[in-house]
Parts: sequence; structure tokens; C-alpha cells
Amino acid sequence: MKRYICLMLCLAIILVCPTFSVQAEDDGFLFVLGDEIIFADSKNAPFAEKTNVYFPLDFILPLINTSYVIEEESHVVNVFFRNVSIAFDTSSGIALTSDNRNLYESLPYKDGRYYISMSLIAREDARIFTTLSGGIYRLKTTANTVLDADFNRLLITMPSSASLRGKTPKYYFVAFGVGNQTQKQLNLASSHNSHLTVFISDKDILDAPMSVCSLIASGADIGIYPSDSFMAKSPTDAQIANEIARINEMLYRLTRSYAQVCALKSKYNDKCATLADDVKSLGMSLWCASLVLPDDFSSNVSANNATKMWQNIQPFITWDMCVELTPTSLSTSIYDSLLDSTNGVTRITAGKTPLNYVETIGS
Repeated sequence: MKRYICLMLCLAIILVCPTFSVQAEDDGFLFVLGDEIIFADSKNAPFAEKTNVYFPLDFILPLINTSYVIEEESHVVNVFFRNVSIAFDTSSGIALTSDNRNLYESLPYKDGRYYISMSLIAREDARIFTTLSGGIYRLKTTANTVLDADFNRLLITMPSSASLRGKTPKYYFVAFGVGNQTQKQLNLASSHNSHLTVFISDKDILDAPMSVCSLIASGADIGIYPSDSFMAKSPTDAQIANEIARINEMLYRLTRSYAQVCALKSKYNDKCATLADDVKSLGMSLWCASLVLPDDFSSNVSANNATKMWQNIQPFITWDMCVELTPTSLSTSIYDSLLDSTNGVTRITAGKTPLNYVETIGS
């Protein structure tokens, strides 16, 4: 009897209590319209056919302020660009323009939606359609200020497209080695109530031990990194971890303190994912710099256009970013400009999750 009552109670609870379902998050994809990075649902993803890329008509045309009318009975779709309108006969695959040109252009129909060729939009609406890093498409005009090369450099710093969602970005600034710009960069960080982490190598400890001690005495955040000469030998992950441990012992002998964080320069980012476990076994955190300022950021670098380039791109950054300063006066100048326009500058510590920019966009 008790078992029967228990079963009835359980059934009553199931019937009365609401049921909940967990829906998997849509990874979506990235699309760059002009200078704006757009996160789009996966249902609006394009498809490629031969040499053309097709986007859903009802997704792409509103983005470029282009209207359209679908006449189901006559099998005609009218698209109204700024300077020309096009009537697509969806049954014959022929289109007639308002300036009396015949186009052999079809609007593929898939899953209840029409798709339009991006090459057609580029041609008829005076736009430029390009492919960026990670297979990300960009539609722009000649008025857009950010170079494709700069966007490519920026996009590879993203851990995933999902991090675009309503996020206020945090910036982590790092410098490698002790040079004639190091103190200037540290002074800038201090004057902006910001943080700069200086990573030192065995070369810095051997060649400039007093400078290393001065950095620590001034309260600078210190980490260690394997030098370029060591990394040029294409070491294994285990060898890199051993080198990091060796440098940390050198630092301890000099300063009687160990570093808790280590890093790789941006050009070795591909090592970050596989090296993380080896570094963790040392009781350290591995940070990967993702963006270098400004030497390899733009193909036409100068103090003026590098600053302008960053000011153009910075409003569109909505993900956490680790920025690597180079030991140049130009980099210091850009750093100064960056600090004036950046919020959310964060200190690199061993307690925080290391940045890992190896993930592919959209993963």
C-alpha cells in the first residue's frame, strides 16, 4: 500500500511540475559588413556554388538597406538597389534590369527561402565582396576605412564568435624583454592606472640583471618567456616547459622570487593549446599574446595611420584581447593612444584563466 501511495505521489509531482528543456546555444557565424562585425544565426549561413557565394535574400538585403518584393503567382522577385532595380524570373533563371540589361542570374530556393549571389550584389550595388581569415565574408564599399589585412589580423585574435554576445572587452597588455622603451611603457601604465606585464627571458637575466631587479622593485608585473633564439630550434612542448622552468630558476637565483606566469609571443600562438598542460604541471599559468602593436598589424605603418587604424577598429572589438607591445617608440605611442580610449584593462595574474586564442572562429 505504501509503495502504491509513493508511486501516485511521484506521478502527481511529474504532472504538476513544469518541464524544462535546455536548448543548445547556436554557434552562428561572423559576417563583416563594412567596418562592423556581425554575429548571425547559423540559419542565415551562406552556401557556395561553383565560384559564387549565396546568402539568404531576407538576411542580406535588409542589412544593406535594399528592399525586395516576392510575387509568388508570377514567379518574379523584384530587388530595388540604389541605382537599379532587377526583376528575377525564378522559373527561367533570367533577370531584367531597369536599364534594360538581361542577366543570367538565378535566385536559388532552399528550405522555403530565396538566396542571392554576393557577386551580383557587389556588381549592381557598387560594393566589394571579399573573404577574410577563417572563411569570414566581408561586404564593403570604397568608403570603408579598415583594410582587409587589418581585419584579418584582428579576427585571428578571437577565441570564438560566441564571445561577441554583448560583451564588454577586457584588455591585457604585455611586453617582452627589457629595452629602452620598457620604462616608458611602464610609466604610461602607471599614469593611466593601468597594468603592463613584462615578460623576461634568460637573455634579459644574463644581460641586464639590474634592470630586471629594478622592474621588480618598481612593482611591475613580471613573467617569463622562452627567447626567440630558443624557439627558433622548433622545440617540443616538453622542451619548452623545461626551458620555462630553467628560466624561472635563474630568476629565483637573481631575485629570490619565482614568476607565476609565462607567455609565448604572438607568432607562437599555435603552441598555446598543446603546451598548456605542461605549463600547468609547473604550477604556472600560460598566457598567449594575440595581437602585436603595431609592427605587423598593418601593411602601411606610421605613427599617424597606425593610431588611426586602431581607432577605426577598436569600437568593433567585443572580445577579451591580449595585446603585445613591441620595444619601439611607435608601439609606445600607440599604447598611449590605446590607454586613452580603452576601458576594462585587467592585470594578468596566475589566478585568472589563461588566454587561449587557438580556438577557431565559430567553434
